Amino acid sequence: MRNAPVTPHVPRFKLDSMLLNYDNHFFLILYLKRYIEKERYRDIIIRTSVLRLCIRLAQKKS
Repeated sequence: MRNAPVTPHVPRFKLDSMLLNYDNHFFLILYLKRYIEKERYRDIIIRTSVLRLCIRLAQKKS
């Protein structure tokens, strides 16, 4: 007869804190994802405005 695998006993308070940390990490990842998307959008706006400025300067010189 085979023995059932032994699973370690996790105290309830430890399990709750682990779940809380998981939730915090989940929300932190969402926040960082949104922040990175905003930064990318801002960088695109800055790059296009710099390109427009360069085009205007090139047109004035010619």
